Amino acid sequence: MRLRNRTLLLIFCGVVLLACWWRFWRLPSPQRAGQKAFTATYEQVHQDRLQRSQLIVTSDGQGHVRTDDGSDTFNLYDYVKEDTFMVCKSKRVYIDTRRITPGMTTAFGGYALFDEESIQNPPLIFRIGNEEVDGHKCRHYSGFVFFPEDRCEFWYCPELNCCVKHAMMSAGFLGHYTLTLTNYSAAKPDPKLFDLTEYREVPYTVYRTLVGR
Repeated sequence: MRLRNRTLLLIFCGVVLLACWWRFWRLPSPQRAGQKAFTATYEQVHQDRLQRSQLIVTSDGQGHVRTDDGSDTFNLYDYVKEDTFMVCKSKRVYIDTRRITPGMTTAFGGYALFDEESIQNPPLIFRIGNEEVDGHKCRHYSGFVFFPEDRCEFWYCPELNCCVKHAMMSAGFLGHYTLTLTNYSAAKPDPKLFDLTEYREVPYTVYRTLVGR
């Protein structure tokens, strides 16, 4: 009985080691976020809520990326200083997330569209090969984030410095949705989109009171 348990344990450890080796052997060095200047527009379709929305990802090509879903808030990712800001348009205020948690708050879920390193970060996301999507050569990633029954996929295009498509199928809070690139412009965006000089920084508690989240 002991020999059998020991054998099963060795087999389990071997499978884990093989999975780790396969993962790191298969994953390429991630492309740095915000490396190219672009404006990418995505259509987000929530299958479980029959809802459509739009997400605009803007990069200045100098390590600054903005995500805007058309609501009263947007996120600004600074890969130079490794910092993240949550900004409210109408109240003209923002919070520096480093004052809440140390380090940079990396993009997650659909907001990882522009950050290949963030795509690779969950331990059970694997690159399963290359695939062409709408004429773009993409690195295809697939796996799950929280639960084995979840399915998360990214089609990342190094030439564009962002994803062409992302799909999430989850029974949890993430839900079932797809994000598809509908428009891409390589023109340099307006620097004002990344400028917070006309906004004031407030503590998180004040931000929650003003913004309601």
